[in-house]
Amino acid sequence: MRTHAATISAPVRNSIVLRVADGYAKVIGHVRKYYDQRSNITTLRSMSDRELKDIGLSRSDLYRITRR
Repeated sequence: MRTHAATISAPVRNSIVLRVADGYAKVIGHVRKYYDQRSNITTLRSMSDRELKDIGLSRSDLYRITRR
């Protein structure tokens, strides 16, 4: 029994592999961004009101800033 992959030419297979790899890289990028944002908000939330004021922020600014 012959599979379909055996009948697909090499350039077509390569383009499929590249598209899958590109999609995977995009997902990994989104995951990294999510964890970076979580890390940033955790760090900012752990700061005192005075420390936040020193860098020009208030508690109400935290959500807006980390969602950029």
